[in-house]
Amino acid sequence: MLPKLDLRCVAAIALLATAGTGVAQQNVPVFAGRGPVTLHVPPQYSPQNPTPLVVIIHGYGSNADMLERYIQFTPLSDEQDFLLFFPNGLFDQLDNRYWNGTDACCGPDSDDSGYLRALIANISGKFNVDARRIFVFGHSNGGYMAHRMGCDTADIIAAFASLSGATWLDQSNCVPAGPVHALEIHGTEDDHVYYDGGCWGDDHCFPSAQETTQDWASLNHCGTAETSPLLLDLTADIDGLDTVKTNYNGCDAGGSAALWTIVGGRHHPELSDSFSDTVIRYLLSHPKPSDIACEEIVSLRTGCEVNTSLGVDLGLSSSDHDGTTVDIEVDGTLKIVTVRGSHAKVLLPGQWRGDHTVRLVEPNACRADVKVACGQ
Repeated sequence: MLPKLDLRCVAAIALLATAGTGVAQQNVPVFAGRGPVTLHVPPQYSPQNPTPLVVIIHGYGSNADMLERYIQFTPLSDEQDFLLFFPNGLFDQLDNRYWNGTDACCGPDSDDSGYLRALIANISGKFNVDARRIFVFGHSNGGYMAHRMGCDTADIIAAFASLSGATWLDQSNCVPAGPVHALEIHGTEDDHVYYDGGCWGDDHCFPSAQETTQDWASLNHCGTAETSPLLLDLTADIDGLDTVKTNYNGCDAGGSAALWTIVGGRHHPELSDSFSDTVIRYLLSHPKPSDIACEEIVSLRTGCEVNTSLGVDLGLSSSDHDGTTVDIEVDGTLKIVTVRGSHAKVLLPGQWRGDHTVRLVEPNACRADVKVACGQ
């Protein structure tokens, strides 16, 4: 059972002024037993629509504000409409903030995964959080903590991304409740959390970036690995494309394992302009599977409203999934659509001309394409 925490927003902030309308951009202080924690609410947030939640976890000796200045997720929260949460770790005996990620890193024993779980539960009680899209990103000690969240809270988080972190050396310490999408981003020249693994002293050992990813591939029952050539530009201090992607195939539904190796990358790389957007797009595109069964889907209709919009209507056999989300791709662009009653509908203004492809992405097992031609 989750502990009861006191979650209070400052009285001067009116979050849900009018049902179905957005709220002004704001940072909301949340009080939950360890001092104020910042939740950023994007301007388009509506209590009527399930909204993704991204939790960012700072490194040892850092704090939430310093990490946000480094990765700059807030503008993306406003552009792509997700809630962004900035928790802070406790202080150790040296007055440095830390997270109890694994036995390798860092600080005294504390139930940080339980604390973060409780915060997520309380935010979900106050805001309309998309239960299929709760994500974690961490750097360094925060990367260890992101892996720990994958181990301890796979029942509530869909995916995590770790920059310069690692999982448990002893895989038996990680027993996730189910599949989870796991991404490790790691530089080959990391001089702190070594790419090839290692130890700090005699009893603070961690696996390599490749072993970390292989462990998640095993936990998610994945098949073979496929490595692509340099595909991404994640750093500003290394010219051109700098990152190799390794993905494991054939994983359990709702789970995956991936390693993005920054060739020449350091522990604290200078991030490129595309780094944060690339990571956020990865997270948002790796939700938990829908609980809608294929036999519950009775239709996928499209229509063209002349001079106005392209309409998509997914029909279900019952209203049991009211308020949940499905994923529909229109001409390669993902749309997260909320089920209302027995339908999931979306109108796309300005897309009535030309030929379009509508694809039901999730529920995955029911994937189908529909072609529609709108008049010129």
